[in-house]
Amino acid sequence: MLFVYQPKHLLIDEIEQLSSTNYSMLNSLMATGIISEMKHNKTRQAHLDTKAFAAGIKTQKLPGDLQSRFTKLYFDTYAQKQFLEVTSAILTDEGASEKDALYIGEEIWNIYGGQLRYKRVRASLKVGDNGYKWHEQREDKENH
Repeated sequence: MLFVYQPKHLLIDEIEQLSSTNYSMLNSLMATGIISEMKHNKTRQAHLDTKAFAAGIKTQKLPGDLQSRFTKLYFDTYAQKQFLEVTSAILTDEGASEKDALYIGEEIWNIYGGQLRYKRVRASLKVGDNGYKWHEQREDKENH
């Protein structure tokens, strides 16, 4: 994708999930701006002016040279009020009513109270996705 799109910004979520090949390419990109790839005994290279931004949970397991190329930022977990605001905003953007979004957020907060915030927000989205698919199917059956 880097060869095709040559992005100005590269956003990586769950960086710790990358393969070692991708770590190497990312490290080269950040160190020199050069990426290379070998396919069918041919090598291609490109020079990119790309800035990389990444998020991860267990970044201490990343190769040291790659870690050194990032500025690390740490964020506090959500307070309940913040969590409910974020969850409600996401779920209403996905088509949930404000009442349902708040209910889902409150239930997930109660279930995962002491857990890390990323698990709770993802749990809310899963409930929202599954719940609204079911809700839409139920409405379709009632209308026919």
